[in-house]
Amino acid sequence: MKPATDTAKTSAPQWLLPGGMLLLSLLLVWCAQRSLRETDTISPDHVGMHYYLGKYQRLTGRTEQAVENLRRALANDWGSFQTHTELGNALIRLGRSEEAVASFQNALQLEPNHAEAHCGLGSIHYFKGELAEAVKHYSKALEKEPREVSALNNLAWIQSTSEDEAVRNGQEAVVLAERAVEVTEGKNPHIIMTLAAAYAEAGRFAEAVAAAERCIALARESGNENLAAAIGEQRDLYQKGQPLRAATP
Repeated sequence: MKPATDTAKTSAPQWLLPGGMLLLSLLLVWCAQRSLRETDTISPDHVGMHYYLGKYQRLTGRTEQAVENLRRALANDWGSFQTHTELGNALIRLGRSEEAVASFQNALQLEPNHAEAHCGLGSIHYFKGELAEAVKHYSKALEKEPREVSALNNLAWIQSTSEDEAVRNGQEAVVLAERAVEVTEGKNPHIIMTLAAAYAEAGRFAEAVAAAERCIALARESGNENLAAAIGEQRDLYQKGQPLRAATP
């Protein structure tokens, strides 16, 4: 006879199946929000409450409220590098890059090797066209967190596509992009797009074309025809033996 414990392992209550899991998630969120409101009433200066509420609000798109709560947390605990970094992430979402830079710098004064803060500064410098600074901060992030996907992908993209020869490095870009593909299990078309560009910069055009074809297929599977079209244009360059230049991520 099959042991009862086997059945318990392979079955689940109906309310925990997909619809039930959604209901459970919503219930947990409601409970968390109620607990946070009650904590704010009892202890308005509760640092942890404001930090976690701010983080939750940033992740759910309520960025202005996130900034407010993260600033309240810092008013009572300026020495938290995690809170400074979280505030920097929220400020980036609002397009307030100078304030974000200050927040990330505060975090790095407290914890010089904090990968997320270096990654945030790297992205700000990249979009301002300050590529040498971007490379420096992405590299610092990877020294601490070698599998940090955004740093892997963005640094590889800069090293593959920049018009500045001083920051291009095809061989290193391939290593970084392949690691990013490994971390994401080959399921992210944007990262495979970076891998294709890296192969092209390294002169490995057949592999660049193959990676671009793979990226097109993934983009179409997800219904992203705009991305598929953009990759198609990049693939055409690789088929002609030409690397990609001056592209944005």
